[in-house]
Amino acid sequence: MKSFIALLQKEWLVVRGNILFLFVIGLLLIFGVPYIINKNAETSITIGELVMIFLVFSVLLGTIASPVQFVTSLRTDVNRKEIWLHSPQSIYKLVGAKALFSICLFIVFTFVVLCSAFIIISTQLEWTLLKALIASIVMTIGLACLQLLILTYTQVFYTFYLQLKRYIGKFSMAVTVPLAIFVGFLLTKIENSTLYRAILQKGYISLESLENYLQPSNQSVFFYVGSIYIVQILFYACCVIILFILSSKWLEKVVSQS
Repeated sequence: MKSFIALLQKEWLVVRGNILFLFVIGLLLIFGVPYIINKNAETSITIGELVMIFLVFSVLLGTIASPVQFVTSLRTDVNRKEIWLHSPQSIYKLVGAKALFSICLFIVFTFVVLCSAFIIISTQLEWTLLKALIASIVMTIGLACLQLLILTYTQVFYTFYLQLKRYIGKFSMAVTVPLAIFVGFLLTKIENSTLYRAILQKGYISLESLENYLQPSNQSVFFYVGSIYIVQILFYACCVIILFILSSKWLEKVVSQS
């Protein structure tokens, strides 16, 4: 456990400057930019609407920053492969610490920007601070689950890129990126298929009561939660675990052969 915590501390020491910059930019998009636009530009968009628009940009910023930080950390250690080859820690600990740090970074950043934005517009939404906090937690959990899938997907294709690089060199990026996009498109199609829904969308749990609790009375549709399926969640959890184990072992093999 101490060794794993040490790996997390190492990640923090390396990227803490970038993390501070990320939070400054994210909070500026929430607290600064909407007010500057409202004050200096003639627009019919209210402050609340501007905050929500730039909240989307802030969340997208975090969504991109997390896998970028993850890949950058992986690449740094891959370029110094003796760190991994002679490390007493397993490949799962070494990669897992990076993945955990990246997902924690995303969770904290997303919660901070969501909570900040919801508190600012709480009056317009007729929300108490408690409702703003609950809404921030619910959305952060949902986005974190999606981000976990993105990080796993990123690890698989980064490892594929390294493997392909041994054979075709710099052209491997030109193959990996389109392939990753194409596979993502196929997975989306499969997820929307009738067969997929028939097999995995079981164990239905309605979140309608939570949605009704958070839905502002002065808005027709603002906060959508939807529902969850236990079987689908378990399937995704298994996929993440299996892909993490396989791609980590594959990465170790690629690094040892390079």
